[in-house]
Amino acid sequence: QLEKLGIPFICEPPSIDETPNPNESAKTLSLRLAIEKARIISNEHKSAVVIGSDQVALCEDKIIEKPGSEKKARRQLTYLQGKTAIFFTSVAICQGLAKPRAKCIISRVLFRALTKTQISNYVKIDQPSNCTGSFKSESLGICLFHYIKSNDPTALVGLPMIALTSLLAEKNINLI
Repeated sequence: QLEKLGIPFICEPPSIDETPNPNESAKTLSLRLAIEKARIISNEHKSAVVIGSDQVALCEDKIIEKPGSEKKARRQLTYLQGKTAIFFTSVAICQGLAKPRAKCIISRVLFRALTKTQISNYVKIDQPSNCTGSFKSESLGICLFHYIKSNDPTALVGLPMIALTSLLAEKNINLI
């Protein structure tokens, strides 16, 4: 997604524990992890503008994680059928000692009812095992939904670009 902005960047995945704190809401968890990810890399690269992002999904008060396997993706999509899931996608920017800035975008997704064959076919085609909610909305996963409601259509992909460009503008980084 960053390539579309035309700015040079380097990806460095931080090593952090993503376990929720006791009684931590999904939104708070998403914001905290995005900030922590940016802060860890910022500590290593003091002059760089560092972007961190995190996504936490919730359905019926249950956190929906990355499935990690095709079998778990099929099981997760079966569970999500006909239900609304809420995705909290946060982005944070850190630079040196400046206070981190972050935003969280909320997306509501209503999943369609699908047959076992449709779910299996989708998982084989899009291979969403490393995606929160077991789908790729930027790809064939769009067929899984009745609707997506969000102020930032890029949030479900994992990096809310409207929020990001707003945070960059606050740092006087003008992309156009």
